[in-house]
Amino acid sequence: MFGRRSSPYAVPWIAGAFVLIVLGAVVVAAGVNQSSSDSKLKVNWSSPSVSVLVGAGGNLTLPITLTSQGNLTGINIEAVPALAPFLTIQPASFSSVSSGQTRQLSLVFSVATNSPLGIYNGTVHVRMGNRTIPQPLEVTLTITTNPLSILIPPTFQLNGQISALGGPVNLNNFDNNYMHGGFVPAGGADIDITSVPMPQIALGDFITNELQGAVITSSSSVAVAGRQADEVFYTDNFGPALSYRNVAVYVPLGERLHKIYLTYQAGDTQESQFLSAFQQLISTIQFTP
Repeated sequence: MFGRRSSPYAVPWIAGAFVLIVLGAVVVAAGVNQSSSDSKLKVNWSSPSVSVLVGAGGNLTLPITLTSQGNLTGINIEAVPALAPFLTIQPASFSSVSSGQTRQLSLVFSVATNSPLGIYNGTVHVRMGNRTIPQPLEVTLTITTNPLSILIPPTFQLNGQISALGGPVNLNNFDNNYMHGGFVPAGGADIDITSVPMPQIALGDFITNELQGAVITSSSSVAVAGRQADEVFYTDNFGPALSYRNVAVYVPLGERLHKIYLTYQAGDTQESQFLSAFQQLISTIQFTP
């Protein structure tokens, strides 16, 4: 009696199939691991967003840092088309950035004298090959006729109503919700930048006349955009329950005297933050030639 006979090729075929299955599983697992690793690639910026005001014909250069979460190779840093005519990044590429490593960059804003006025929103992003790495830098550029360029401090917004009318630069942190009479509300701060023809009298006398009735607490010389300026701290009293602290910076430049003011209610618990934001603005200001 003959029993069932197995094919001599059965065992090798089964073994080969098993090897292929194992190899396939390894490849798939490697692909999953690689995909999982790639999905964690991300960049962080020293500031998640940047808002600047640049006068037509003006320039502004801001430092910023980029930190990688994951290993990046052959990356390019690019501005979206809406910003590209006005913004370049230096340097614009790196051969590699290791995980946790930080790179220093400069955002260089340059606006031609005939550039259309308005607000330009966009992002700066990091690309590796044809892939965009998550976490772009949000950028808002406002082009105005004002002869200066500044970094708008975080939490402050440009008063677009005044800007649209061609008026001075006004920034505040309370959505333009002034109290009756145009007073800055509690918890709010207001920054105004304007200019007047250079006075025919000594600057010290001009300041004394302008602040007549205010209580000047201190004054000193400071540097603004490489020029000597006067900084004055003073208080305005409008009654026993309403007083305002102010800082005024006077910058002589050619035939114009530029004036930069910070105003907030006396005793505000956020005073140190307001002063820090004001000094940040002062440190970045550039005047259009």
